[in-house]
Amino acid sequence: DGDRRGYLGQVSFLAGYSHFNSTSPTLRGAFVREHILCQAVPDPPAGVNTAIPEATEQAATLRDRVQAHMEDPTCRSCHQIFDPIGLAAENYDGIGVRRELDNGAPIDASGSLDGTEFNTLSDLAEALHAHPRLPACNLAKLTRYALGRRADDGEQDLMEAMTTLYAARDHRLQPLLLEFVQTPLFRTIDPARAVDPVSDTDEEAP
Repeated sequence: DGDRRGYLGQVSFLAGYSHFNSTSPTLRGAFVREHILCQAVPDPPAGVNTAIPEATEQAATLRDRVQAHMEDPTCRSCHQIFDPIGLAAENYDGIGVRRELDNGAPIDASGSLDGTEFNTLSDLAEALHAHPRLPACNLAKLTRYALGRRADDGEQDLMEAMTTLYAARDHRLQPLLLEFVQTPLFRTIDPARAVDPVSDTDEEAP
């Protein structure tokens, strides 16, 4: 399966970000925004109906059915941020099995990520690889994992230099790790500055 590339093609992602009885473009797309691009995804408004309409002959695929959220002004502002991304994974069902049809209708996995068009999950991976937010987000995640905190204001020049180097090396992780462990940021860890890495985020609005 040539379309099953990287983490987004793994069953751990595809099944983990689905519902018990269906896929979820919303969960899958929100994961990409939050964890790959470090962008904050707002919570749904209080009292809003988040249920997806049942499949019909006129709206067989999940793409057709989530379109209702895209047309509702209350839902559109948020769902347009992540649903088009999550729909790229619709060729994989709720347990990650490859499929071409949804309720007997052909699946359309095309969409757009911040102006970059894609037609398949593999195309989405390429778009993410080229996304300008990817290097800084990956480095921020690495920093919080390695240090137990995020870099502070006095360390931003080093972070920016590392981000530029990471991007210049085609986002290859091994050279980044080798460079990172040689920096003062890693070699002079101060335990008193450690914080909960789960609650300490670098997310920004898309």
